[in-house]
Amino acid sequence: MKRLVTLTALLFAACGDDIKGQPDAAMPDSQEADAMVDAPVLFTQPTPVEIALATAGPDQIMAVKPGPSGSFYAAGYAATTSAGAKMLVIAKLTSAGALDTSFASPNGFFTSALEFKGGSDEIDLVVQSNGDVVVAGTIANDVDPTDKDIGLFRVTSAGALDLTFGGSNTGMSRVNLSTAYDDAGTKKYLDAERDLALGPSDTLFLHAIARNDVDNGGMRQDSDFAVARLTAAGVLDGTYGTSGKFLLNLSETDNVATPRGLHVLSDGSVIASGYAKTTTSNGTAQPVLYKVVPGGTALDTGFATGGLFHEVVLSMQTEIYAFAISGNHLTTAGYGRETGTANVWASLRFKLNDGTRDTNFGGATNGVVTVDPSGALAGANCRNAIGLPGGKTALIGSLGGTGMRDAAVVILTETGALDTSFGTGVHTYSLNGAEDQFWGGAVSGGKLLIGGWKGFGATQSDTANDNGHAVVYGLE
Repeated sequence: MKRLVTLTALLFAACGDDIKGQPDAAMPDSQEADAMVDAPVLFTQPTPVEIALATAGPDQIMAVKPGPSGSFYAAGYAATTSAGAKMLVIAKLTSAGALDTSFASPNGFFTSALEFKGGSDEIDLVVQSNGDVVVAGTIANDVDPTDKDIGLFRVTSAGALDLTFGGSNTGMSRVNLSTAYDDAGTKKYLDAERDLALGPSDTLFLHAIARNDVDNGGMRQDSDFAVARLTAAGVLDGTYGTSGKFLLNLSETDNVATPRGLHVLSDGSVIASGYAKTTTSNGTAQPVLYKVVPGGTALDTGFATGGLFHEVVLSMQTEIYAFAISGNHLTTAGYGRETGTANVWASLRFKLNDGTRDTNFGGATNGVVTVDPSGALAGANCRNAIGLPGGKTALIGSLGGTGMRDAAVVILTETGALDTSFGTGVHTYSLNGAEDQFWGGAVSGGKLLIGGWKGFGATQSDTANDNGHAVVYGLE
């Protein structure tokens, strides 16, 4: 059995509104000024901010990116009623997490004509060099509504739809990577958007699920990891890979691929993450980290093992949802377990240049930094990693089982230890929903904004429904 280093911390009992230092006890006036100069700044856990994108229907924030002058952009969906259509939305937030009503005036958010048909982790955004914002999400196929495609739209920095995007004079683009497999009337292995990244010259890269279309006359019954490249104007680039996409097929037998994170390097090569169950992983869900050459024609054989890391790390399960790049390394966010049934957050570190895993990360023999935000093995799901100044990493997600989840944040130092300059380094947030989640985050203007939602799961109503939330951390 592998030896793990598990980082478990006491949780805060109260939340505050800002970060400030105060003396521990009263003292004479002659000493107080000097003491306040010398005393360490005390950390106070920030208070969540509600970001309402709908009044009577559910709304969620899934992705966050930095905007100009310390602002942020957040992407998600909103519906007008509990049973209404969920439309893709882009919002601009101030440095305090409030809606910036100068964007898409007067609301601070733009609601697209694209109906969202995906699940969590299937909405993303990027900001192009001229300030335009592109949002991508899973939508229904325009011919067969039981199949799914990927839809994108672009707005200007003022929040107006850019009709030149997508080549159709609608401001929207549709990417159909594959046709779902029809299993006696049930569609399987549908396209799904999992990440969107900006490449050289404002090109757009998608990480997605796509059905394998190689074997058995195009009727192969499994899904692959797919990387697709679009032009800056939102048109699928047929010169990339094969017909605009690169497919990673891990197994010649049935395999369900789960793509997650994506980063594009300056030369146009791509590093992507996720997890899969294969014979190599002993039938358990284990990490997938791979690198694709700039033209999308093949794996980069100088990275990991032939371009791919896919090994058993924690015996029962190890997943990579996302990763942050800092200097010469990348640090992953995910979860898993060595034994039992309760997952803990799990973070790994790899060398950026060659994909070698640091098996000493965090001081653990196996290089697995694990955190149980609940402190009681109550289940945990880590969804994203955000790089912070000084090589630190913010991990975000949730803790608890179905119907009793709270949102959570963990801050790691560059070496993989809990960062005690942020209290214990482990922060939980009850947003007063049954399925609270944090999912997206970004750094802008010396602040970290983390977005998610107060969740009600399947029990949505016009008075109790998912509602976007954020927390803002000062980093300076």
